[in-house]
Amino acid sequence: TVRSTFIGTDVGNGNHEFWYRIPRAVGAYSIHVQLLETSNGLSSTYYASDTFQRPVYTKSENTLDYSCDANSKPSPSMPSGSPYSVRWSGFVRPQYAQVYTFFAGVQTAVERMKLWVDNSLLVDQWTDLTATEKSGTLMIGTANGYYDVVMEYKQPSGTGVAQGAKLSWQAALLFKTPIPGDKLYQSHETLTSPY
Repeated sequence: TVRSTFIGTDVGNGNHEFWYRIPRAVGAYSIHVQLLETSNGLSSTYYASDTFQRPVYTKSENTLDYSCDANSKPSPSMPSGSPYSVRWSGFVRPQYAQVYTFFAGVQTAVERMKLWVDNSLLVDQWTDLTATEKSGTLMIGTANGYYDVVMEYKQPSGTGVAQGAKLSWQAALLFKTPIPGDKLYQSHETLTSPY
C-alpha cells in the first residue's frame, strides 16, 4: 500500500492551498477531488437489506451514536421487522498529530460492524463478533488534517430487537468520547473541478 499525505490550508477570502504528497513508486496515480460540506456530521445511507442493497433513506448525522429500541425502525421507509444495513461516510479531523484509538461499538451480539479510517481497516467484526466494542489505532500525522472515515453496520435479525452503533475516539490528549460533530465532515463531488 502506498501511503499518501494530503494537507489543506485556508489562506482567506474563500481560497485554499492544497498539497498532496506520495512516496516515489512506479505506477499510475489519480486524484479524486471532493468538496467538504461546511455542516457537521457524516452522511448516512440506510438499506432495506443487510447486504447494502435497496437504499431507502439518506441523511446527515451530527455524530455516530445511533440507537433504536426493539420493534422501532431507523427510518419510516424501512420495512418493519426486516434486516437492514447502514453506511456512514465522510471525513474526520483530529486536532492533534499523535496516535488515535478509534472505537466502533454495537448494542447486541447479533449486530456487525466494520470501520475504516484513512483507508485502513481498523475494526472488522463482520462475520464474527468477539465483543460489542472493538478498537484500532492509527497514527495521525497531520494535526487538523482531513482523514476519510467509513463505518458499516448490519442488523441481520431485523428491527425486532434493540439495535445501535457508536463511533468514539481517544488519544494521549483526549479522553475517550464519541467523535463530536464539529470534527466530522461530509463530502460532495466537485462538478467543476479540473481533476
